Amino acid sequence: VLALHGSLPDVASLEEINEISLGSREWHQITWGDFQNASGVFLGDYVGRPQFGEDYFANIMSRFGKNLLIRSHQPMTPPLYDKRCLTIFTSHAYFPVRTIAILDLEREAKTSDDITIVTI
Repeated sequence: VLALHGSLPDVASLEEINEISLGSREWHQITWGDFQNASGVFLGDYVGRPQFGEDYFANIMSRFGKNLLIRSHQPMTPPLYDKRCLTIFTSHAYFPVRTIAILDLEREAKTSDDITIVTI
């Protein structure tokens, strides 16, 4: 499982995430990137937010050796890509309730069906 705010950075390894510079293209991907329910890699920008498709998601997740991405940037986004990309939007500023994900680290999580999702 990998968790971050926006989309996946285009770096060679997970270790390289620690080397991402503030304001760089990769930082912008993690902070403001979104995923769309469409095939493709880079799908363009939407109001300054880079948009990515399923092919990009599959490539980067395979590179990192991860099954499930938990992210939070797009409110009201259903699980994408065979439930391997789960968006939980936790800000109380936008909605009166928050959603949290509970993961049992003793079990392998391959999709969002393998975790507990709770609204509080």
